[in-house]
Parts: sequence; C-alpha cells; structure tokens
Amino acid sequence: MRSLRLLAVFAARALAMALSMVFGGGRTMAGFGRGDARALQGKPVVVDGDSPRTGARRIRLLHVDACEIGQPATRGGDAFDCGGWARAAMVALIGDSRVACENHGLDRYGRVLPHCRTEDNVNIALAAVRAGVAFVGDPRRAPRVFSEAGNEARVLGLGVCDFTVARPDACRRRSA
Repeated sequence: MRSLRLLAVFAARALAMALSMVFGGGRTMAGFGRGDARALQGKPVVVDGDSPRTGARRIRLLHVDACEIGQPATRGGDAFDCGGWARAAMVALIGDSRVACENHGLDRYGRVLPHCRTEDNVNIALAAVRAGVAFVGDPRRAPRVFSEAGNEARVLGLGVCDFTVARPDACRRRSA
C-alpha cells in the first residue's frame, strides 16, 4: 500500500510537470460545443486511465491506451496495479475541472472517441502521454505530437516508461 501511495505522489508530480509542458494551442474551452451537437461537456467521472465518463456517455480518449484495471506492473521491484495507478493519475490530471470533448466517432464498443480539454485548455490525452500515464494508442494513426510526447516521457523515465509492464493492448489480447 505504501508503494501505491508513493506512485500516486509520483503521478501527481509527473502530471504537474506535464501540464506545464503541454502545448497551449488549439481551441479554447469556449470554442467547443458551439454549433457542434457532437460535443460533450461536464465534470467527468474517471472510470480508468483512458476512459472518463460524462453523464451516461461512455468515452474512450482518442490516441491513448492506459493500463487496464488489475493489470500488473513493477517498479523498483515493487508490484502494483498499473490500471489503478493510471486511474488515480487521471483523476489527479483532471482534478475538479469540467471538460469539453469534441467527438471524433465511436469505437467498436460504442464509446465516443473524443479529444477532451480541461477548463485550462489542457488536452487530457496528450498530457497523459507526456506524463507517462498512458501509451500512445496507435502511433501510425495518432498525430505526431502524441509520439513526441511519448518520446519525452521515455527519455525522462516517467510513469509507464519507468515500469515493467506490458502494453495494454497486448494484455487485452492475452485475456480474450
């Protein structure tokens, strides 16, 4: 339990650093939802490291893949639940902020695939990758900025880049 608390502190520090480095470009919070019926807004409930929920809508953040709840990982010889860690890190990232999400379609499970930003105009998925909270989902499809953020996390040894852990997609294939 102590190691999980240390990991939560680590995650909060990594996220704080990532938030200070996240690019500020893109549309402002007010720009989402105007004339776009596909926009989702509100205070999310974090289900796991890449799936917040706004109201009854299930969301899967576009371009990221976080550890599954219960997925094992180790760091410095200590074993822990990487998915639980990723969920706690995402809760810390979003904090009390409301989010605005622009829908970019549905995945095969009917979940909305959005780009989401906090009230401070922070791209949640990009901040998660930059802090090592999540992997880049499919580097061939994601914008280059996601691969660059993943490379930064690797160089700095942040989060999943410092853990011994399988990529979540490989973990899902083994359990299917």
